[in-house]
Amino acid sequence: MHTKNRLTNLRLLAFSKPLLAFGGFILTALPASRAATIVQTNSQNASTDSWNAAAPWGGAAPVSGNDYVSNPTAAGAFTATATGLGVSVTSRVRNTGATVFGGNTLTIVAGTELLLRSTGGPTNTANLILDDGTVRVVGGTTLAGSIVVSDTGIVGLGGTNTLALTSALLGAGTLELRASDGSPTIRLSGDLSGFTGTLQIGGGDLGHVVVDFDQDYNLLAGLVMGTFSTQDVLNLDQAITVNSFEFGSTFLAPATYSASDLNTAFGSGAQFTGSGTLTVIPEPSSALLGILGSFFFFRRRRA
Repeated sequence: MHTKNRLTNLRLLAFSKPLLAFGGFILTALPASRAATIVQTNSQNASTDSWNAAAPWGGAAPVSGNDYVSNPTAAGAFTATATGLGVSVTSRVRNTGATVFGGNTLTIVAGTELLLRSTGGPTNTANLILDDGTVRVVGGTTLAGSIVVSDTGIVGLGGTNTLALTSALLGAGTLELRASDGSPTIRLSGDLSGFTGTLQIGGGDLGHVVVDFDQDYNLLAGLVMGTFSTQDVLNLDQAITVNSFEFGSTFLAPATYSASDLNTAFGSGAQFTGSGTLTVIPEPSSALLGILGSFFFFRRRRA
């Protein structure tokens, strides 16, 4: 009897070991705690405000485990005020100086803006999500980290200032690069390989923007300009490849173009500068149709 019970216990132990190991795997795989989503409670209206302050986030400073979202009806929301970028906002998240946002992500929604007020070109770093929101720069600065464009996002500045956009771009929305006034420059040098949406040059109320790529790019994105202004500038001092290029309502045929070719094609004077090239490649679906068409053509001839 004792021998039988001993065998039974050994079998149960042998069966339970893998279950315990599997259970331990599940417990190990589960996160220790869920990240919280913190919605903005107070608009940052003072010129010295920091996005890492506690006041705009319900009294607790941003921490890396949480995601943060702007709020157009936050306390202290002001009467809708045009930013000069062609949009109006009622609430803002603001940062002054060179700092890294303390939270995991910062989402800027419609009716709100992230205002970066900088002098001397400091670097502001954040993982941004633009959900119909706006990033407005006063002065010159560098924006690092990442930008996910989930729908439409606007990034712009004014005067003769320069925004160095070293952020990695992601998403499939439309990122609009605008000028609030003057002729500012937006210089892109981050990883753009994960962006499959549209880069739109121009759209502000006043002035024109100069967009400059700091390196050769083979983009999966499309490029649009000339829709809002015939003064915005694309500086082609690199070799840029795009999925499509639209100027106004005209789409360029797949080919490689110089700045001179583009100025001649659109009669736009000096909207295209530099000694580089713009190459438009057909969309994958169009290329596939061409290949299939050739295949059936040759097959038919052989028949």
